[in-house]
Amino acid sequence: MSKLTHTSKSIAGQLDLYEDRAKNLYLKWCAQVFNLVDLNNDLSETNILKINDIGCNYFQFYKEIKRKKSDIFFNYFGYDIDQDFINLGLKYFPELKDNFKVCNIEDIQPRKADISIISATLEHAENPYKLIKNVLMSTSHEVILRTFLGADEIIELIQGEIKGEVVISPYYVNQFSLFEMSNLFLENDFIPTLHADKATNQSMQYDVSGSGVYRRMYILVGKKN
Repeated sequence: MSKLTHTSKSIAGQLDLYEDRAKNLYLKWCAQVFNLVDLNNDLSETNILKINDIGCNYFQFYKEIKRKKSDIFFNYFGYDIDQDFINLGLKYFPELKDNFKVCNIEDIQPRKADISIISATLEHAENPYKLIKNVLMSTSHEVILRTFLGADEIIELIQGEIKGEVVISPYYVNQFSLFEMSNLFLENDFIPTLHADKATNQSMQYDVSGSGVYRRMYILVGKKN
C-alpha cells in the first residue's frame, strides 16, 4: 500500500463519517457523474456497460447506480487501496462481494472497461500519472476524472493537525495543471471537456478539510476519439 495517500486511518473518525453517508446520504457528485456517463446502447450488443470505479471507497457511486434504476445494465467493479473502506461498503452492498479488488492502480492496470470513474482519488496518489495512464489504457470509451485542477501543478502533503485533529497518516492533496491533464487525455485519444463540480458550489475554491490548503474541484470528461 502507498504510505502517503488518503485511507481510513488518515484522520480519526473517517469511517464514522463514511458510514453516516452510506446509511443516510446520496451524494451530489455521484448524481452529477452518473449524468455524465455516456449511456450509449451501442457500446455493447448485450446492453451492458462495464464500469470501473477507481478509488471506490464504500461504493458510493454504486449506490447512485442503484438509485437511478437505469434500463442499462451496469457491470460494476470497484478498486480501492483500503480494505476497511471496502468492508464498510460490503456491509451495505453485500452483492458486491465478488466485484472489487484491494490494490494500488499506480502498480497494476484495472480490468478492461467501457467507462472509468476516478473521483477524489487522483490528488491523493503518490504517482498520479502512473495511475491515470493505467486507467486510460484500460478504458475503451469514457474516463470521468473528478479532481483538483488549476493553472499550475501543486504538490502538497497534509500533515500535523486539521481542526485540532491529528493527521495520523500524511496524505497528498495535489493540484494538477488543467492544460497538462487535458493534453494527457488527448495523447491517449480521449477528447476532454471540463465541467464545474456541483458538489463544491460550481467549483468554488474551498479549504480542504479545514487544512488551510485551498483547491478547486472540477470534472474532466474524456471520450474516446
